[in-house]
Amino acid sequence: MRHIWIDTDCGIDDALALLIAGFSPNVKLVGVSCTYGNNRRGNVEKNVHRTLNAICEGHRRAGRHWDPPVICRGPLDPVSSIAFQRSGKGERGVDCRDENWHGYDGLGDAKFSELFSPEEVAIIETVTLPVSEEPVPAIIERACKKAKEETGQRLIVLAIGPFTSLLELVHLRDQIDLAIMGASFVEAFRKNAKDPAILENLRKFENDPHQADLLDGNMAPCDMPHAEHNIGCDPVAAKVMFDTYEHITVIDWVLTLLASISLDDIDRLNSSSFVGRFHRCVGKHMEDMVRKHNGDYFPLCDPLAAMVCCYPDVETQVVKGRVDTCIANTDRFGQTVLHTDSHYTNTTLVLAVSNKKILDILEYTLSQ
Repeated sequence: MRHIWIDTDCGIDDALALLIAGFSPNVKLVGVSCTYGNNRRGNVEKNVHRTLNAICEGHRRAGRHWDPPVICRGPLDPVSSIAFQRSGKGERGVDCRDENWHGYDGLGDAKFSELFSPEEVAIIETVTLPVSEEPVPAIIERACKKAKEETGQRLIVLAIGPFTSLLELVHLRDQIDLAIMGASFVEAFRKNAKDPAILENLRKFENDPHQADLLDGNMAPCDMPHAEHNIGCDPVAAKVMFDTYEHITVIDWVLTLLASISLDDIDRLNSSSFVGRFHRCVGKHMEDMVRKHNGDYFPLCDPLAAMVCCYPDVETQVVKGRVDTCIANTDRFGQTVLHTDSHYTNTTLVLAVSNKKILDILEYTLSQ
């Protein structure tokens, strides 16, 4: 059983990623660090507590003991001043231009009382887990050593928010298997993808005038038309990450678009169990936003990254390369390019995943 640490800006999809890791029989969730991004860090911390409470209760009802992870606080703001000015991201930032896909509280402003009893709502909302005041690097360094001692393998660090936190962990770059949800490598898909379903969905996006630009990224409202959110929040941190870390697996924005599931799928998978009801409440806002934009898909951004870490056989095609990140103050700010012809390859990009296994993992997780 591998050890996994999750660095999160806990929004709606982050919560599902935490649920996947918390119930996977293949990994032990040893730590969660809270960073800015989808919301302010204070709200992120609250949302992490709510989600971990749901995991604890799911295990308790199944008669299983579950050791909750260490919780600690990550960065408040990006190191990139240009990104701060453009995106407004960070504890002091106010982003008025970007539609709020995660609700005001970051967890869809979920109305838990609609599906839970008052006693169950209290289980979700009560803060019972301590938050460590120790610096994150010190805790993760110990986690690296413990993972190696107990499993013989490196600690998995799954970064599903802005990558500012990773600047403090550069000295551990060879002791970590880093997995990220971020970046947008549409050209790599055009050149290398072989999966028929992925290729068909790629063509659909490219031929839809309302959707084609999404393949370049999701930060156009912040004047970054070629950037994905987690990169666009702090491209300087992203550049350092891609330039220095030795073992990186990327689940990018393009794959999450091309491998998404339908709204009918997620409605069916949200069971009447405690965890299923929790996710139904949390995910409703995201579903409503998709419908508002005339979509029929449930975005699997961070959950897909968690699946790749917790269930490695879900991936069916990858390509290796080296990544360049643009930090020049141009319209390409935050753009990432994968060079597959490089002699030095520290990055593995996931190009395809098994839809059946995705649905199986979600069914298992949301039935807890």
